[in-house]
Amino acid sequence: MEFGYLGVDIFFVISGYLITYLLYNNRYKSLTEFYINRIRRIIPLTLFTTLVALAVGAYLMLPDDLENLSQSAIASNTFTNNILLLKTTVRYWDPVNDYKPLMHTWSLAIEEQFYIAYPLLFFVFKNERRKWVLPILVTLSFASLANFILSNNDPIKFYLLQFRFFELSIGGILAIITTKKLLPKVFSAISLVALVAILLFTIPIQADYLLIIAVISTGGIIASKKTAISTMLLENSLIVWIGKISFSLYMWHQVVLAFIRYGFINEMNLGLTIAYFTGITILSLITFRLIEKPLRDNNIVSNKYVIYTLLTGVLTSISISGYLLSASGVVRDVPELQYWRGEKNDVEIHRNYNLRVHGYEVPFEATDKIKVLVVGNSFARDWANILLESNYKDSINITYIFKLSKQQNLNFLHQADFIFFSESDSKDLSNFFTSNQIDTTKVWNIGTKSFGTSNGQFYLQRNKPDYCSLRAIIPLEIQQQNESSNNQWGSKYVDLIGAISEDNNSVPVFTPDCKFISHDCRHLTQSGAKYYAIILENELHTMFN
Repeated sequence: MEFGYLGVDIFFVISGYLITYLLYNNRYKSLTEFYINRIRRIIPLTLFTTLVALAVGAYLMLPDDLENLSQSAIASNTFTNNILLLKTTVRYWDPVNDYKPLMHTWSLAIEEQFYIAYPLLFFVFKNERRKWVLPILVTLSFASLANFILSNNDPIKFYLLQFRFFELSIGGILAIITTKKLLPKVFSAISLVALVAILLFTIPIQADYLLIIAVISTGGIIASKKTAISTMLLENSLIVWIGKISFSLYMWHQVVLAFIRYGFINEMNLGLTIAYFTGITILSLITFRLIEKPLRDNNIVSNKYVIYTLLTGVLTSISISGYLLSASGVVRDVPELQYWRGEKNDVEIHRNYNLRVHGYEVPFEATDKIKVLVVGNSFARDWANILLESNYKDSINITYIFKLSKQQNLNFLHQADFIFFSESDSKDLSNFFTSNQIDTTKVWNIGTKSFGTSNGQFYLQRNKPDYCSLRAIIPLEIQQQNESSNNQWGSKYVDLIGAISEDNNSVPVFTPDCKFISHDCRHLTQSGAKYYAIILENELHTMFN
């Protein structure tokens, strides 16, 4: 688990505390009243920001990114984005997620899923049966906590309600316990010290337990009797004001930041950071005043009008998203990626091009052709595609394997005339080859590559005269990795960055005929593979002869 989103865990505790306090103390007369309240509180702004994201995305984004946004829009409006992300991206911290405007609604989905089922407990066990609520809640919390601790699957622990339930329910348990009597002040002090220590200092403790401590500490602070420090921290005018617009801040922060990163700039300096926070604060104030505040008030907008309006809006949002999905996100011609409006486009064409190499997971043929073994990940498959686009495609017999894990694969190593690895360490390989009596003179290492962080940043400059000559700056860590591998492998290193870069600091984004070399800034398009095959023609000639 990552530490960066402890704020979400803390928010879950606070949310569970507040909702449970209201439910346990009969602030809602019926389930309908509870659900209407939640609808008024959450859906209008969620719907509005989703529609804004779709509109901006249609203008800024390339087809595959717009298609992903459309999927997220549907999932956000149906509170299932946590499930979508689990199935599509798995790791929240993948850098590509920085460019997804609705990525953050995974936590809103968890909260809404909690709101759907949780209040049933209080309306089933009411009046004299209310005494059963606390033991049931404690039992469910222990079950969720045990699930969380015992599971080794970080993605499902991050995204699914059953693993997050204990965070919300701990707040709820404390709300029930403190309904009649608050915890002693000492709990607030101890909890505050523990929470500050976690948030400000690096503590040598397993991440799961760090999160649990943060959750319990937050509960201890909000459930304890007031102290001078807790009052100063939690009830000062600035915190109260931020609290009022907090939902708007939450909804806008990722939408704005993702589009800034996607189309304009990836690195935020101090000036841009100040401008960003100022911008989302202004947006939040506007939507709080014009959307959140009036739609929460039954005296201003009736329940019937709210339901009809929001239902129409949700159907509109889903219909727009459905249209964009049916068009594969292609709202204009994008010849740089071979997408054409009005035609049936396959936005998976570039990904499938990389995956086609799996079709070469077969033994070498009984032929006089040069036997080439390619081993490794998607970067290795890129290299295989370069070879298959080269003038040597009819002179070589390629076999591809992902890992050196099977005895059959060892046979391939002995049979091969040339062995190409991606991103491998020469020392480990030397030991492996020596122990398996493999001729190391036929081994080559395929270098890494990078074409920026977002093609959107280049695509938005499509009206500039030098558009097709744009270059991407290579991140420093990639430059250092490439230099280190080059020094390790020497003449046995295929330097894919150096092949197209004069200074190893920047690389072209487009081929000479203005096609994207990479569709995702990491892997090659077919145009990119053909481009490399031409660039490396002399090196391949030397290599194979």
